[in-house]
Amino acid sequence: MVVIGAGIVGLTTAYLLTEAGFSVTVLEARRVGRQVTGRSTAKITSQHSLIYRHLVETFDVETAKRYADANCAGINLIRQWVRELGLDRDFESKHAYAYSTGQSRIADLQFEAEAAAKVGLEAELLDSAPLPFATTGALCFKDQAQFNPAQYLIGLARAAESKGTRIFEETRVIAVDADDGWQIKTARSSVNAKHAVQATNVPIAGPVRYDQRTRPRSHIAMAFHIEQEVAIDGMFIGIDEPTHSLRMGRDQDGLLLVVLGAKFNTGHEGDVAQHFVNLENWTRENFQVGDAAWRWVNEDYDTADRMPFVGQEPKAPGLYIATGFNAWGISNGTAAGILIAKQILGEQTRLGVRLRPSAQGLKKFQ
Repeated sequence: MVVIGAGIVGLTTAYLLTEAGFSVTVLEARRVGRQVTGRSTAKITSQHSLIYRHLVETFDVETAKRYADANCAGINLIRQWVRELGLDRDFESKHAYAYSTGQSRIADLQFEAEAAAKVGLEAELLDSAPLPFATTGALCFKDQAQFNPAQYLIGLARAAESKGTRIFEETRVIAVDADDGWQIKTARSSVNAKHAVQATNVPIAGPVRYDQRTRPRSHIAMAFHIEQEVAIDGMFIGIDEPTHSLRMGRDQDGLLLVVLGAKFNTGHEGDVAQHFVNLENWTRENFQVGDAAWRWVNEDYDTADRMPFVGQEPKAPGLYIATGFNAWGISNGTAAGILIAKQILGEQTRLGVRLRPSAQGLKKFQ
C-alpha cells in the first residue's frame, strides 16, 4: 500500500499497518515533519475550543461522543508511542484551558462544560484562567499534553522504517489513477497498490472535490523568548474575537512563549504583515517577553459543520482520505490514522461514524 504524505495522518497510518504486516511505502513531497504538522502549535488535547456544545446541537450527543472518543484514542496512542518508542523528549502533560475576557461569554463556557460532561469528558469551570491578564472565566481539561511535532514525526518515521516502512522524501506525487487498484505517479516513477491513503492536508485525487467542501484558513504564529519566572503553565485558547492560542515551547536558546493569532481566509486578506504586527502588539501588551525568535504561517482546512472527513471513499474502493480538521489536527489526525488503518485491516470501529468517509451531498462553502 502507498501513503501520500508524511505528516501525522500518514505516518500514524503507515506505522500501524507496517506493524500489522503490510508492505507500506510513504511518499513525501518535501521532508518528514516540516509541513502542516510541523508548523502546528501541537496541542494534544480533546478540548477544541467550544466544539462539544456545537456538535451536540448540530448533530446529537452520540455523534459528539464519537468525536470525543476518537480524539481521546488519538491522544492515548501518542502518549503510548512517546513512552514506548521514545519519540519526543519535549513531550509534557499540561492542562488545557478555554478562556474568556468578557462577561458575555461566561454562559458559553458553562454550556460547553455541560456538553463535555454529556460525552464523558471532565471539564472544570474556573472563575479565571492562570494568565497574567484579566479573564472572566475558563474551562479546564486536565492532563492533556503538548510536544514538539517535528521531533515526534521524525522519531515516528525512524520507528516505522525500523519495522520495514519505506519512506521517500522529496518525492512529489503528481497523479493518483485507478488502475487495478491505484497507480500513484511521481515525476520520476510510479507505484501500484491496492490501497492508497491521501494524507495531504486536502485530498489531491478522487471523485469528491474536497476543495469545494472545505475552506482553507491561515494562522499567524510567533514565538517569543521569555524568562521562566513569567512563563505560563498550561495551554490556552481564547473564545473571544480575535482569538489567541498560547502555550510554552523551547528552542536552542531557551524558553519560548508560542502565540497563535486569529484565523483569516487564505488568499483573501492580503496584508499578512499587518497580522504579524497586530499579534506582536497584543503579545507585548499582555506578557513580559523578549525578542520575537520565530514567525510563521500555517494553513488548515475547515469544514462547514466542524466535523472532519476521514475514511474510504465510497465510490473509490481502496482510496482513503483525511481532511478538514478545523485546526485541531494533532489528535484528530492521529485518530484518522487509527481509523484508516482499521478500515484497511477490516476491523470494526466506532471511530468511523461521523469522522465521515465522504462529503457527497453536503453543503459547500459559499
